[in-house]
Parts: sequence; structure tokens; C-alpha cells
Amino acid sequence: MIRARSLTGFWDGLTEPPIIPAAFAAGVAIALAHLAISLEIGVSLTYHESFTRSIFLALYPLGVAFMGLGAVLERRLCSRVPMPALTGSSLRAAGASLLVFLALALRVNFFVRSREELAVAGVLHLAALAAWFLSLGVAVASLLRAARQREDPRWVGCAWTAHLAGLLAGYAAIDSLVHAVGANAILLAVGASLLAASRGAPLLLALLLAAAPAVSLDARIEGLRDLSLLKRGEIRTMASSPDQASAGMVISLHQEMREVLFRGWSRFGYVQIGRMAHRGVRGFYNFVPQWEVPPADDPDIPLDMRWRALAYSVLRPSQRVLLLAAGGGRGVSCLPFPPHKGVTAVELNERVVRFLRDESPELNAGNFRKATAFAADARFAVDTSAEPFDAILVESGRFQNAQITAPAGSPQTLYTRESISRYLSRLRPGGLLLILFDGVFPTPFLEYFPMQAIQTLSESGVPFRVFAAAGKGSMFLAVAASSSPAVLKEVGRRTASLGSLPLHRVEWRPQTAKSPGHRIRLTDDQPFAPWNCMAASRKRSLSGAALLLAGISALLALGLGRPRLRPRPALDDPPILFFFLIGAAQVMMLIGGAYAYRSFFGDPVTTTIRFTVYSFAYGALGSLASRRLLEARRGRLFAAAAVLMGLHAAGLARIPFETGSAVMREILAALMLAPGGLFMGALFPAGISAASQEDLDRRLLADSLGAVAGCALVYLILLPGGIRAFLAAAFGLYAAALAVFPRLPRED
Repeated sequence: MIRARSLTGFWDGLTEPPIIPAAFAAGVAIALAHLAISLEIGVSLTYHESFTRSIFLALYPLGVAFMGLGAVLERRLCSRVPMPALTGSSLRAAGASLLVFLALALRVNFFVRSREELAVAGVLHLAALAAWFLSLGVAVASLLRAARQREDPRWVGCAWTAHLAGLLAGYAAIDSLVHAVGANAILLAVGASLLAASRGAPLLLALLLAAAPAVSLDARIEGLRDLSLLKRGEIRTMASSPDQASAGMVISLHQEMREVLFRGWSRFGYVQIGRMAHRGVRGFYNFVPQWEVPPADDPDIPLDMRWRALAYSVLRPSQRVLLLAAGGGRGVSCLPFPPHKGVTAVELNERVVRFLRDESPELNAGNFRKATAFAADARFAVDTSAEPFDAILVESGRFQNAQITAPAGSPQTLYTRESISRYLSRLRPGGLLLILFDGVFPTPFLEYFPMQAIQTLSESGVPFRVFAAAGKGSMFLAVAASSSPAVLKEVGRRTASLGSLPLHRVEWRPQTAKSPGHRIRLTDDQPFAPWNCMAASRKRSLSGAALLLAGISALLALGLGRPRLRPRPALDDPPILFFFLIGAAQVMMLIGGAYAYRSFFGDPVTTTIRFTVYSFAYGALGSLASRRLLEARRGRLFAAAAVLMGLHAAGLARIPFETGSAVMREILAALMLAPGGLFMGALFPAGISAASQEDLDRRLLADSLGAVAGCALVYLILLPGGIRAFLAAAFGLYAAALAVFPRLPRED
């Protein structure tokens, strides 16, 4: 009888009201839209400096706060509108808001010239995101309220599990969908599915996503993007520095690109590959020019490639060579011998590798087919290589895509102290490490990387030399290290043979050596080169804004917890502070954990997505066990929390980056992330289950405010203090949350 009643109750939750399907649909929508929104903003925001990007990308965590405000609005509406109608209306409003955001990203984007236009674009984007999250907040709050009203408190855990399952499904699928469908089409499909139907939204979404590639939906939408200023060459790129535009570097796509060969999305941004007016092939990331590969028979080889050819001429065909940050393969073209499978070329952007290796190999003379070319982060390639190399060549790769969290903290792990030490450890005796830097202008950011490399090599004790050539306003550096003095001497002799090049050998003297940023070491714990090189006044501005945001969030949360003119709450009613603390701690754990794992699954974005998927998967399992957390004795609760978080911290400290097997990486990650994921997943539904129904909205708002505060602490703890300090602060917030967590009376 009990079993039959339980099944009947479960079926009621699937039908009237539709708690489980709607919670799942909301989770899928949030997850799919997350990366797509980030990519859409990044397309036009990449043209701005890190300081500006950081300010305007703060609109995303601000938007998240509106989920909590949606919970407050839901409480005002729940007495007037039945739950199914309220949920359906709020999901449709969310769909309409997402479509408005897409229209703004296309037509009122950040390809602007004045600060006033930039401010208008930012305000409009924030308004659209606020409406998106506000509507989702109403929907999620109404679902949790309906689950809370059921007699069995386990319904809250089931509803939250369904929501996390939707998040998990969306994040698991987003990477493949970005490649196959495109960010434009994803936003359109998610918005249209929510707008058209609430109960059947997942099915309609699947149909739209399946049909989008067949009709080239993303390309059609992309054709609507306003590029008028960019096409006229009225916007300068930020290719030389995140804080200073390169002098005179203006790109006009209509004037220089003769034929577009490829358009599409990667997880890093919008990719274009085109044939230029001078017959060369050039790659653009978010419309910013990146690499160029000239035709094999072109007599006018670019100056940077001729400099590379001199530096690489010391190599021999029999050697095993690793070339990092390969771009479109121009470095492979500079080798003094035809590329072969002993040459491994590693490029971060998988769409570029796939296009030039598998679809149109003739565009770079088949370099990616003749060599062993694959897409990954440089550290991933070095850490997982099975055999040492005769030479490791680090190309000049410093592209910064706009990240949704903190562009000022965009990680640059290619040149960290640990990276360079790792390169040296992967060389055979007498092997050569050659780090190249193109376009080294006298700015703190561009001189920061070679100075960091030189400092690390000085500490390592490995002999090294710096070779520099200058001409036509450009500076080229080659930092060579080898345990063999003969190898270094030969590199010096080859790079001195400038011949007919319009270059002359110089002694490199960094002009920004006294800049405070150069005293901050670039390490795996603090790989934030844009932040390290940023002017002190701008650091203070960002830190001040973050402190203000965190302070306002905390004050609002404390205000929510003030006693009202009502009966004193029950002793087992979780305080508002509990939800604020776990909201901040969970965001910090996700951000800090993703940074700590860096490129464990191939590259930073893939790792972040995979890390998020594991966290939500374990969170869903933890939600199902949330009731046991409520009934545990306080001593046992603290002991269990200490054990789980201790295991999680130990896993973060011993991430097995050198594991080459993809299967073993998945198994090890699943094991190491389990303790923290289960613990984090149980806290929120446990608090909701114990909370009184009339204060549900304030709890959800406090959790959202905590998430905003956690994002603000990125600028206050993570960037200046490092990843370990940030994670330690997250652990401290969880400990504080447990200290104020109530305990339900145990049932005899």
C-alpha cells in the first residue's frame, strides 16, 4: 500500500502540477544559455581592454541576482495565479527575454566608439539578462514552493534534483551544440521553445536544435549582426595589449578579406578563416586578426615567419619536435625540413585544427596532415606526452577571449613558472627550448611574458640566452634554453644571419622593467597576467567596485534576516545568513575548482564545463540525501563535513595532470570530485526543506545575493591572492554556514 501511494504521489508530481518536467526544462535552458550568452557578449567585447570587459561582464552576476528577486516576485503572485499558470507564464517570459538579448547582441553590440554608446549597450544587455533571470527566478521559486507544500518533504529534494539534472544535461551537451548548431541558433532555439510551450519545451528545443544545421540557421542569424564600424575599419584591435591599442593596427574585413572560407563557433568564440587580398589565409577569432599562413609559393613571406625560419634552422629532420600555440600552422611552415609525424603541432582552437587538418588541408600546404596536429592546451599536451622531445617550440600565443567571469583574470598558463619548468623537464639531454615573442612593444603586458620566462630560466639553473631583432617598429624575441652550450651558440649564430631581412640584432632592454606588475610572478596559482599588468588605479577601481557589490549584497541579505512583526521563527528554521553563505561558497568552489583543474580535460573551457557537469551530477545525488542532513546530530554533521571537504581539498591539491588515458582521467576526476559535490549538493535543498513556506522567497534571494558576492570576491581574493587562497575562503564560508545551520528534532 505504501509503495503504491508513493508511486501515485510521484506520478502526480509529473502531471499536476508539472513540478519535475518544468524544473528539468528550466535547468536545461539555464545551462545551454550560459555559454551561448558568454560567446555572444565576447564577440564584440573582445575588441575592448580587459578593464572595460571586466566592468561590463559584471552584468552577468548582477543578472543572476535577479533570480532571487524573481523569488520575491513569485511570492506576490502565487496567491493570485495558480502554480501551473505562473510557471508557464514565467518560462514564456524568460524565452521572450532571451530573444531580446539575442537581438541586442546582434544589433546593439559593443562594436562602438564612444563611452556613451558603450554604456547604452551595457545597460540594454543588463536589462535583457535581468528579465531572463527574473523570469527564471519566478519559475524555479514556484516549483520549489509547490514541492514544499507537499506532505512528503522529500519532494523538495526531488524537484531540486530534476533542476540539477536539467543543468547537467545542458552543460554536458553545450560543447557539441556550439560546434554543430552555433551560439546564435542555440539562443534562438532555447528562447523559442520556452516561449512556445512550457510542458513540451524540452521536446520542442530538441527539434529546433536538430533542424538548425540543415537550414544554416546560425549563419543566417549571424548575417544580421551589425559590423558597420568594423567593416569601415573604424575600430582598432586590442591585439597588442589588453590595456593599450596597437599603434595604427586597423583591420577592414571588406578591404582585406577576399573570400570567406569558414565561419563557425568554437567554445572560445566566433571563428572566421578567409583568403586575404594578398592570397594568404588568415584566421580571425571574434573578428580579431590572429594568425596568417601565406601560400607556399609566395615570395613575400611575412617578417615574423622569416625570423622564425632563422631560429628554427638549427633543428634537424630526425628530431622529435613539439610546437605549441601553432595557430594555422605557420610555425610548421618555418621548419627547415618537410613536416613529418615526429613534429607535433598543438593549437588551442579545435575548429581551426579540424578545418585545416580534416576539411581543407591544402590551405596550409597540408602541414596539419603531414605533422601530428591536434587541439589542446599547451600544458595538456606537455603533461600527457609519453616521450621526451628534442625541441619544444613555444609560438607567440596570447589571445584573450572575453570570459563571463573575470576577463582581468583570464588565465595565461603558457608562460607560468611551472609551465616553463615543465617544458625543460620534457626535453632530452641537450634538447632545445625556444620561446618566441612577436610584436614586443614597450607595454607592461607585452614585456611581462618574456621577463617572466627569463626569471624562471634564471632560477632553474639551465643555461639560456635571449636573442632580439628590431625593425619597422617591431621587436622579435627568441628566448633559448638548453643544457648544451653548443646548441645555444648555434641558435645565436643562425639568428644573427639576418641577411636581407629589414631587421638588425639588438640587445633587448625592457622599457617597463620598473613597472610594479613585473614583481608579481606568473604561476599556476596566480596565472592572471592581465590583472598583474593592469595599472594600480584600474586595479583599485575594479576592487572598489567588487567590494561595493559584495558589501551591498551582504547588507541586503542581512536586511532580509531582520525580525519582522510576526511570531518568532521556529528554532529549526534556517537563518537567511545560511543561504547567503552557501550561495557565495558554492560559486567560489566552482570558479576556484575550475581554475585549479586548468586544462585537465584538454583546455580551460572544456575543463570548466566538465567540472560543472560533475558538480551538478553529485549535487543532484546530494539533494536526494538532504533529509538525512537535517536529522543528523550536530557533532556528526560537522565530522562528516570535515571529512568530505578534507577529501575534496586533498583532491584539488593532487590533481593527476600527467595521466595520459582519457578513461583514467574521467575515473580519477569522478572520484576526486565526489566528496565536495555530494556535500555542496545537499545543503541548499536541506535548508529549503527546513525553511518555513512564508519565507521561501527571502531564502532564494539570499542565495542569489551570495552568488553575486562570491563573484565579486574574485577581484578581492582570487586575483590578488591566488587560487588556493580563494578556495580556502570558500571552505571558511561553508564552515560558517554549518555553524548557523539548525537541526530538526529526530523522530523516534
